[in-house]
Amino acid sequence: MDDTSLSPFRSIPLKGPYSIPLRSLYSKSFDNLVMAGRNISVTHVALSTTRVMATCATLGQAIGTAVAYCVKHRITPANLANTKERLRDYQQLLLRQDQAILGVVNVDQQDLARQAVVKASSESTGFEAKKVIDGVNRDIQDGHSHQWRGDLRSGDAHIELRWSAPRTIRTVELTFDTGLNRHLRLSGENGTMKRQVRGPQPETICDYTLEYLLGEKVIKTEEVRDNFLRKIVHETESIRVDRIRLTAKKTHGDPYARVFEIRCYA
Repeated sequence: MDDTSLSPFRSIPLKGPYSIPLRSLYSKSFDNLVMAGRNISVTHVALSTTRVMATCATLGQAIGTAVAYCVKHRITPANLANTKERLRDYQQLLLRQDQAILGVVNVDQQDLARQAVVKASSESTGFEAKKVIDGVNRDIQDGHSHQWRGDLRSGDAHIELRWSAPRTIRTVELTFDTGLNRHLRLSGENGTMKRQVRGPQPETICDYTLEYLLGEKVIKTEEVRDNFLRKIVHETESIRVDRIRLTAKKTHGDPYARVFEIRCYA
Protein backbone atom coordinates (compact mmCIF):
# COMPACT_ATOMS: atom_id res chain seq x y z
CA MET A 1 0.00 0.00 0.00
CA ASP A 2 1.44 3.36 -1.02
CA ASP A 3 0.70 6.83 0.34
CA THR A 4 -1.69 7.73 -2.52
CA SER A 5 -4.13 5.01 -1.43
CA LEU A 6 -4.67 6.94 1.82
CA SER A 7 -5.38 10.27 0.14
CA PRO A 8 -8.96 11.60 0.48
CA PHE A 9 -8.53 13.07 -3.02
CA ARG A 10 -7.72 9.84 -4.85
CA SER A 11 -9.69 9.24 -8.04
CA ILE A 12 -12.83 7.11 -8.09
CA PRO A 13 -12.84 4.79 -11.11
CA LEU A 14 -15.98 4.85 -13.27
CA LYS A 15 -16.37 2.13 -15.91
CA GLY A 16 -18.80 4.04 -18.09
CA PRO A 17 -21.96 6.16 -18.09
CA TYR A 18 -24.01 6.35 -14.91
CA SER A 19 -27.57 7.36 -14.09
CA ILE A 20 -28.57 10.56 -12.30
CA PRO A 21 -31.47 9.87 -9.91
CA LEU A 22 -34.60 12.01 -10.10
CA ARG A 23 -34.31 12.68 -6.36
CA SER A 24 -31.26 14.86 -7.16
CA LEU A 25 -33.45 17.28 -9.10
CA TYR A 26 -35.94 18.48 -6.49
CA SER A 27 -35.78 20.12 -3.08
CA LYS A 28 -36.44 18.09 0.05
CA SER A 29 -37.54 21.28 1.85
CA PHE A 30 -40.01 22.73 -0.67
CA ASP A 31 -42.63 20.59 -2.43
CA ASN A 32 -42.68 22.65 -5.62
CA LEU A 33 -39.01 23.52 -6.09
CA VAL A 34 -37.10 21.68 -8.82
CA MET A 35 -33.78 22.26 -10.57
CA ALA A 36 -31.89 21.15 -13.66
CA GLY A 37 -28.35 22.39 -14.07
CA ARG A 38 -25.23 22.92 -12.00
CA ASN A 39 -27.33 23.47 -8.88
CA ILE A 40 -28.63 19.89 -8.61
CA SER A 41 -27.82 17.91 -5.48
CA VAL A 42 -24.49 16.17 -6.08
CA THR A 43 -21.09 15.86 -4.43
CA HIS A 44 -18.03 17.59 -5.84
CA VAL A 45 -17.02 14.29 -7.45
CA ALA A 46 -20.24 13.97 -9.47
CA LEU A 47 -20.25 17.69 -10.31
CA SER A 48 -17.29 17.23 -12.66
CA THR A 49 -19.54 15.38 -15.13
CA THR A 50 -23.09 16.48 -14.28
CA ARG A 51 -22.27 20.15 -14.91
CA VAL A 52 -21.47 19.81 -18.63
CA MET A 53 -23.91 21.36 -21.13
CA ALA A 54 -25.14 18.19 -22.84
CA THR A 55 -25.92 16.58 -19.49
CA CYS A 56 -27.67 19.73 -18.26
CA ALA A 57 -29.83 19.63 -21.39
CA THR A 58 -31.02 16.11 -20.60
CA LEU A 59 -31.65 17.15 -17.00
CA GLY A 60 -33.87 19.93 -18.31
CA GLN A 61 -35.85 17.46 -20.37
CA ALA A 62 -36.14 15.06 -17.43
CA ILE A 63 -37.36 17.62 -14.90
CA GLY A 64 -39.64 19.38 -17.40
CA THR A 65 -41.35 16.09 -18.15
CA ALA A 66 -41.48 15.27 -14.43
CA VAL A 67 -43.21 18.57 -13.61
CA ALA A 68 -45.76 18.06 -16.41
CA TYR A 69 -46.42 14.55 -15.10
CA CYS A 70 -46.81 15.83 -11.53
CA VAL A 71 -49.25 18.56 -12.57
CA LYS A 72 -51.32 16.08 -14.58
CA HIS A 73 -51.54 13.59 -11.72
CA ARG A 74 -51.63 16.16 -8.88
CA ILE A 75 -48.57 14.80 -7.07
CA THR A 76 -45.24 16.25 -5.94
CA PRO A 77 -41.83 15.36 -7.43
CA ALA A 78 -41.04 13.50 -4.21
CA ASN A 79 -44.20 11.41 -4.63
CA LEU A 80 -43.16 10.63 -8.20
CA ALA A 81 -39.62 9.61 -7.29
CA ASN A 82 -40.73 7.40 -4.40
CA THR A 83 -43.69 5.61 -5.99
CA LYS A 84 -42.43 2.70 -8.10
CA GLU A 85 -45.44 2.48 -10.40
CA ARG A 86 -45.44 6.24 -11.07
CA LEU A 87 -41.67 6.28 -11.59
CA ARG A 88 -41.92 3.41 -14.06
CA ASP A 89 -44.60 5.24 -16.08
CA TYR A 90 -42.51 8.42 -16.06
CA GLN A 91 -39.40 6.56 -17.27
CA GLN A 92 -41.40 5.04 -20.12
CA LEU A 93 -42.56 8.53 -21.09
CA LEU A 94 -38.96 9.75 -21.20
CA LEU A 95 -37.95 6.79 -23.39
CA ARG A 96 -40.73 7.66 -25.82
CA GLN A 97 -39.33 11.20 -25.96
CA ASP A 98 -35.97 9.66 -27.00
CA GLN A 99 -34.34 10.11 -23.61
CA ALA A 100 -31.91 7.36 -22.57
CA ILE A 101 -32.03 5.67 -19.16
CA LEU A 102 -29.50 2.98 -18.29
CA GLY A 103 -31.08 -0.40 -17.67
CA VAL A 104 -34.59 0.72 -18.71
CA VAL A 105 -36.14 -0.55 -21.96
CA ASN A 106 -39.41 0.08 -23.75
CA VAL A 107 -42.21 -1.98 -22.21
CA ASP A 108 -44.99 0.42 -23.23
CA GLN A 109 -48.18 -1.65 -23.46
CA GLN A 110 -49.68 0.93 -25.84
CA ASP A 111 -46.87 0.49 -28.38
CA LEU A 112 -48.40 -1.74 -31.07
CA ALA A 113 -45.03 -2.27 -32.75
CA ARG A 114 -44.09 -4.61 -29.91
CA GLN A 115 -46.84 -6.99 -31.11
CA ALA A 116 -45.59 -7.07 -34.71
CA VAL A 117 -43.34 -9.39 -36.68
CA VAL A 118 -40.51 -7.43 -38.34
CA LYS A 119 -39.04 -8.26 -41.74
CA ALA A 120 -36.55 -6.35 -43.88
CA SER A 121 -35.21 -6.35 -47.44
CA SER A 122 -31.69 -6.94 -46.16
CA GLU A 123 -29.95 -7.50 -42.83
CA SER A 124 -26.40 -7.61 -41.54
CA THR A 125 -25.28 -9.89 -38.75
CA GLY A 126 -25.84 -8.07 -35.49
CA PHE A 127 -28.11 -5.50 -37.17
CA GLU A 128 -31.25 -7.57 -37.75
CA ALA A 129 -34.71 -6.09 -38.39
CA LYS A 130 -36.01 -7.23 -34.99
CA LYS A 131 -33.62 -4.77 -33.32
CA VAL A 132 -36.11 -1.93 -33.99
CA ILE A 133 -38.46 -3.41 -31.36
CA ASP A 134 -35.88 -4.67 -28.84
CA GLY A 135 -36.73 -1.79 -26.49
CA VAL A 136 -33.39 0.07 -26.71
CA ASN A 137 -33.34 3.36 -28.65
CA ARG A 138 -29.58 3.78 -29.13
CA ASP A 139 -26.35 1.80 -28.95
CA ILE A 140 -25.17 1.31 -25.38
CA GLN A 141 -22.06 -0.23 -23.87
CA ASP A 142 -23.36 -3.81 -23.72
CA GLY A 143 -21.43 -5.33 -26.61
CA HIS A 144 -24.45 -5.35 -28.94
CA SER A 145 -25.92 -3.05 -31.55
CA HIS A 146 -29.55 -2.01 -31.21
CA GLN A 147 -30.26 -0.85 -34.74
CA TRP A 148 -31.31 -2.33 -38.06
CA ARG A 149 -29.05 -1.69 -41.04
CA GLY A 150 -30.34 -2.05 -44.59
CA ASP A 151 -27.87 -2.09 -47.47
CA LEU A 152 -28.49 0.79 -49.90
CA ARG A 153 -25.62 0.05 -52.26
CA SER A 154 -27.83 -1.84 -54.71
CA GLY A 155 -30.98 0.26 -54.31
CA ASP A 156 -33.69 1.08 -51.77
CA ALA A 157 -33.91 -0.80 -48.47
CA HIS A 158 -37.14 -1.39 -46.57
CA ILE A 159 -38.27 -2.67 -43.20
CA GLU A 160 -41.82 -3.85 -42.53
CA LEU A 161 -43.92 -4.42 -39.41
CA ARG A 162 -46.68 -7.03 -39.82
CA TRP A 163 -49.56 -7.90 -37.51
CA SER A 164 -51.55 -11.15 -37.52
CA ALA A 165 -54.78 -9.11 -37.54
CA PRO A 166 -55.49 -5.49 -38.56
CA ARG A 167 -54.64 -2.71 -36.11
CA THR A 168 -55.80 0.89 -35.96
CA ILE A 169 -52.80 3.21 -36.26
CA ARG A 170 -52.69 6.99 -35.74
CA THR A 171 -49.04 7.55 -34.85
CA VAL A 172 -45.79 6.07 -36.14
CA GLU A 173 -42.56 7.13 -34.44
CA LEU A 174 -39.16 6.55 -36.05
CA THR A 175 -35.75 6.86 -34.41
CA PHE A 176 -32.80 7.14 -36.79
CA ASP A 177 -29.03 7.19 -36.28
CA THR A 178 -27.53 10.70 -36.09
CA GLY A 179 -24.00 9.66 -35.17
CA LEU A 180 -24.29 10.18 -31.40
CA ASN A 181 -21.03 8.24 -31.10
CA ARG A 182 -19.27 11.17 -32.77
CA HIS A 183 -18.11 14.29 -30.92
CA LEU A 184 -19.78 17.49 -32.07
CA ARG A 185 -18.56 20.47 -30.09
CA LEU A 186 -17.05 23.92 -30.24
CA SER A 187 -13.29 24.00 -29.87
CA GLY A 188 -10.36 26.25 -30.62
CA GLU A 189 -8.16 23.23 -31.31
CA ASN A 190 -7.64 22.51 -35.01
CA GLY A 191 -7.42 18.72 -34.61
CA THR A 192 -10.77 18.61 -32.81
CA MET A 193 -12.45 20.79 -35.41
CA LYS A 194 -11.16 18.67 -38.28
CA ARG A 195 -12.76 15.55 -36.80
CA GLN A 196 -16.20 17.18 -36.68
CA VAL A 197 -18.92 16.51 -39.22
CA ARG A 198 -20.90 19.71 -39.63
CA GLY A 199 -24.47 19.64 -40.87
CA PRO A 200 -26.57 16.46 -41.34
CA GLN A 201 -24.72 13.38 -40.14
CA PRO A 202 -23.76 10.70 -42.73
CA GLU A 203 -25.64 7.88 -40.95
CA THR A 204 -28.99 9.67 -40.96
CA ILE A 205 -31.70 8.62 -43.41
CA CYS A 206 -32.35 11.56 -45.72
CA ASP A 207 -35.15 10.43 -48.09
CA TYR A 208 -37.76 7.79 -47.26
CA THR A 209 -41.38 6.75 -47.67
CA LEU A 210 -43.75 5.40 -45.03
CA GLU A 211 -46.59 3.19 -46.32
CA TYR A 212 -49.71 2.01 -44.48
CA LEU A 213 -51.04 -1.24 -45.95
CA LEU A 214 -54.05 -3.52 -45.56
CA GLY A 215 -53.58 -6.77 -47.43
CA GLU A 216 -52.07 -5.81 -50.77
CA LYS A 217 -53.65 -2.36 -50.78
CA VAL A 218 -51.64 0.73 -49.92
CA ILE A 219 -53.98 2.86 -47.78
CA LYS A 220 -51.66 5.84 -47.45
CA THR A 221 -48.12 6.87 -48.37
CA GLU A 222 -46.04 9.61 -46.77
CA GLU A 223 -42.89 10.86 -48.46
CA VAL A 224 -40.07 12.66 -46.64
CA ARG A 225 -37.14 14.40 -48.28
CA ASP A 226 -34.02 16.06 -46.86
CA ASN A 227 -34.52 14.78 -43.33
CA PHE A 228 -31.74 15.42 -40.82
CA LEU A 229 -33.61 14.64 -37.59
CA ARG A 230 -33.15 11.64 -35.32
CA LYS A 231 -36.70 11.34 -33.95
CA ILE A 232 -39.59 11.65 -36.42
CA VAL A 233 -43.28 11.43 -35.41
CA HIS A 234 -45.85 10.77 -38.15
CA GLU A 235 -49.40 11.68 -37.12
CA THR A 236 -52.37 10.73 -39.30
CA GLU A 237 -56.08 10.01 -39.11
CA SER A 238 -56.98 6.59 -37.71
CA ILE A 239 -56.07 3.98 -40.33
CA ARG A 240 -56.87 0.26 -40.24
CA VAL A 241 -53.75 -1.63 -41.37
CA ASP A 242 -52.01 -4.96 -41.03
CA ARG A 243 -48.60 -3.69 -42.18
CA ILE A 244 -46.49 -0.57 -42.25
CA ARG A 245 -43.42 -0.30 -44.46
CA LEU A 246 -40.52 2.12 -44.15
CA THR A 247 -38.51 2.39 -47.37
CA ALA A 248 -35.17 4.19 -47.12
CA LYS A 249 -34.01 5.72 -50.38
CA LYS A 250 -30.96 7.73 -49.39
CA THR A 251 -28.83 8.72 -46.41
CA HIS A 252 -26.54 11.72 -46.03
CA GLY A 253 -23.62 9.60 -47.17
CA ASP A 254 -23.60 6.25 -45.36
CA PRO A 255 -24.17 3.09 -47.47
CA TYR A 256 -26.59 1.67 -44.88
CA ALA A 257 -30.03 2.78 -43.78
CA ARG A 258 -29.97 2.78 -39.98
CA VAL A 259 -33.03 2.65 -37.73
CA PHE A 260 -32.91 2.28 -33.96
CA GLU A 261 -36.60 2.09 -33.15
CA ILE A 262 -40.11 2.04 -34.63
CA ARG A 263 -43.14 2.64 -32.43
CA CYS A 264 -46.83 2.55 -33.41
CA TYR A 265 -49.83 3.87 -31.47
CA ALA A 266 -53.59 3.81 -31.98
